Amino acid sequence: SLPTSGRDLLLAVDLSGSMEIEDMQVNGERAQRIIAVKAVLNQFIPQRKGDRAGLAIFGTQAYVQPPLTFDLTTVPRFMREAQIGSADEDRTAIGDAIGLSGKRLRERPGNRHVRILLPDGQNNGGEANPIPAAKLAADKNIIIYIVVLLLMHFPLY
Repeated sequence: SLPTSGRDLLLAVDLSGSMEIEDMQVNGERAQRIIAVKAVLNQFIPQRKGDRAGLAIFGTQAYVQPPLTFDLTTVPRFMREAQIGSADEDRTAIGDAIGLSGKRLRERPGNRHVRILLPDGQNNGGEANPIPAAKLAADKNIIIYIVVLLLMHFPLY
């Protein structure tokens, strides 16, 4: 039997071209932003016992892969395989990522919905404005944690 008391946790990860910038550190070594995000998420996701986790990737467009699942080995695998440009890398569609992940979470019953958004910059693409998308999520009791990668000032170790 599968646990049913956990959260629905959807991680929205920026795959725009700027995520290739090497201004982070992983294990004391200089690393690209995307490598740092992957390292953190590959430690974080397996600890979500009892939660359903899913992954949304975004650049110019936003996609969900994989959808919410109790299989906490699948989400890190998709994260490890995610490549810059796989979601069109020219722009950062933060509003679309918020909207898409909110839509996926609203489809699930219950009220323990959490979205973690990991962009490295500002919204400069996509169709949806991030502010109204975030307000809609709040109206649906979806919690959004935004982890902005302010990498030049706050490197992640």
